[in-house]
Amino acid sequence: MKDISLYNVMNSLSMTINLISTVAKDHHEAVTYLAYKISDNLNIDKANKQKLIFSSLIHDIGILYIEEDVDHKLHSYEEDIKHAVLGYHLIEKNFPVDDIPKIIKFHHHRWNDLPDEKLYMLSNILNLADELSYQISKYEKNILYYKDEIVDELLNSVIEDLPYEDGDEVALMVNGMGGTPLMELFLANRRANQLLAEKGIKIYKTFVGEYMTSLEMAGVSLTLLKLDDELKELLDAPTDINIMK
Repeated sequence: MKDISLYNVMNSLSMTINLISTVAKDHHEAVTYLAYKISDNLNIDKANKQKLIFSSLIHDIGILYIEEDVDHKLHSYEEDIKHAVLGYHLIEKNFPVDDIPKIIKFHHHRWNDLPDEKLYMLSNILNLADELSYQISKYEKNILYYKDEIVDELLNSVIEDLPYEDGDEVALMVNGMGGTPLMELFLANRRANQLLAEKGIKIYKTFVGEYMTSLEMAGVSLTLLKLDDELKELLDAPTDINIMK
């Protein structure tokens, strides 16, 4: 019961930090998951794994003392140490349980700067999970950025070809070539919708899926059909073709 209550307290604090800080939003959950997986692979015992999970949930709570909501990538080593120490004092004063305050205090110290005590291995794991989480999020943002660029290039060439103009109504097809995951097709559809809306082009109907494939070829094609009343009626007509139902 004590453990459940402590978890609830730490999880509530983590959610509060998410609401206050745009930088920390969802960061604690990602770090907690990574820290758990690392500790599991290292066969960390249950008691220390629990300390690590609790510490991970609120490890950046010290940023609440810092006025500037600065992106992680701009932090200096000294600034990272500062918010870790501030977090230590906050937790030590209000929740002096287990070794959680100390784990938080040293989670940004370089490994060779840590006191030679077994406890601080947990700080090392938290530090690694923290950095991994940042690198993963940076990679995901870059991937999304590059996908948007590809969609922009493809769709702009189609828009300029007819050309399509502000006020036009269209059907949009986002077609996978056979080897592109459906999730990525919907990412392309997301950007295509944004771009068409920016240009004042209204989408009447959207098709996302594998309509014209080439074995297991990776890639996507984007097709626009400019509509009038007659074409809308034909587009909405009943069909026995499974993929178009």
